[in-house]
Amino acid sequence: MSLSVPGCRWRRVGARVLDYVVSCLPALPLMWLAVPFLERSIAMQVNRVTRRTLGSGGDTGEMREAAAASLTALGQTASVVVLALFVVTTAVLCFYDWVCHAAFGRTLGKLCFGVRVVHAGHGGRPGVVRSFLRTGVLFGLPLFFGTWLAVDSLAGGTEPALVPQLVANAPVYGLLLALLPAQRALHDFVSGTEVTRA
Repeated sequence: MSLSVPGCRWRRVGARVLDYVVSCLPALPLMWLAVPFLERSIAMQVNRVTRRTLGSGGDTGEMREAAAASLTALGQTASVVVLALFVVTTAVLCFYDWVCHAAFGRTLGKLCFGVRVVHAGHGGRPGVVRSFLRTGVLFGLPLFFGTWLAVDSLAGGTEPALVPQLVANAPVYGLLLALLPAQRALHDFVSGTEVTRA
């Protein structure tokens, strides 16, 4: 029995965008804390390069080595900070998404856009298990692979540091699948849910 009705497609997209914005709010204080940390790291590396440059007696090879080592250290520090912010923000989004769908059948975004998530069989709230499956498919897998790539990159792997954030922030597949005629994304099929107008 399909409860999907026409007209939910763009409401879903708008609701998801609003939910992303809401879930990023808890990360703002962490960003404010990260800026002074990065500033201290930059100042420390500049001092290090300056000391090595002045002590090198004009040896350009040693100056280049010092600059390269400092840039590498700064890049690793920035990657760790970005990874931490990403993990915290995504964890908040996952928890928010799971709890809201389990308890209310909708998130703040879905409430504002007039849609809700229902059990595909009987039209009631999806419940704890279905909501967990839905959230796990939508965010859990990309979060796992994105974090794994980021840790691999920080440990000297071959992936550039930007790739993990792009891969892990790619629950776009759910939004793209929502554009199909059935208006059910992969996470809806796996969890046995549908999105309908409220």
